[in-house]
Amino acid sequence: MHIQFTILEFRKLSRELEHLFPTNTTFTQPVAAWFPNQLAQFLDMFNQPCDTLLLTDELWRYPESIEMVINHPNLKNKNVFIVTSGYQNKQIGPRTWMISWPIYFLHSLNSAADFSTKPADLKIGFNCLNNGTQVHRILLGYQLHQRGLLDQVLFTQNNQGPLNALILNTYPNMEEYKKLLPILLPDQNDPSSKNSRDYGPYVYHHSHQNSYCNIVTESETDGFPYQLPLEMITEKSRKPFVAKQIPIMLAGRGHIAYLKSLGFEMMEDLLSPNYDYMWTDQKISAIVDVVAKGPTFIKDFYFDHLREIEHNHELWFSGKVKQLISQQIYDIVA
Repeated sequence: MHIQFTILEFRKLSRELEHLFPTNTTFTQPVAAWFPNQLAQFLDMFNQPCDTLLLTDELWRYPESIEMVINHPNLKNKNVFIVTSGYQNKQIGPRTWMISWPIYFLHSLNSAADFSTKPADLKIGFNCLNNGTQVHRILLGYQLHQRGLLDQVLFTQNNQGPLNALILNTYPNMEEYKKLLPILLPDQNDPSSKNSRDYGPYVYHHSHQNSYCNIVTESETDGFPYQLPLEMITEKSRKPFVAKQIPIMLAGRGHIAYLKSLGFEMMEDLLSPNYDYMWTDQKISAIVDVVAKGPTFIKDFYFDHLREIEHNHELWFSGKVKQLISQQIYDIVA
């Protein structure tokens, strides 16, 4: 399903770009997680009769792959777009651009129900849903457990997939935390309850409806613990705006700045001023410190920031976000 959806979305993107080039014929090639040698093989054989090539992946991990695209002779007379789910739009070669087109973040812009505030008597202030077992997600749950705060969060954590034992086993009592996995919420086995991976316009999981603040754990967070800057924005990052919540983003450096550039209010008075550019381990500590302030604190913060929360909800469903992302691309290409 994801492959079909990706191709559909990138066909939409190619149509968005058509008016920039007078004789545009576009060829789209997903290169998801290709190693540099795989990309080299594709480019060496590339002979499609097109004016524009879209090379699509959520995350470009290898600088040598980008250099290869810029300099490859088979692309010399073509417009080439390296399409990412990152934050940047920039020209990187004479006819080569890196552009941000976060397809899962953008998916579904249907109209929303009228804005309404959450009840003032919610017992738990935070929610944080995790499926994949990336290191940053495990460490957030572990730190909450170490501080005795797991019961302050509507929290889930799967135990599927490999856990990086070399990293995780250096933490005291990590085995004690891992024995808790999987951590599930009571409604997760209820087929009538749609889960957090729903790609529709609304957020149905009860934890979003019954908490004031959504701790978003993005798919990538700076390649922790290797301290590599990795940019990715997915559908996870729109859920606080759709669900009318305070957003806390455990994501790559510059993630909050990117969302602000799209017009969202990120309520940065909740965290320290330099939070967006901290490394992942520092962000986890900052998030746990906020949770430790308790449900009354986050409830008061929510009702003090209803204007921003309503603004984010209306902005998401207005369609303006996709227009602005398109405009940001036009500004560097035209």
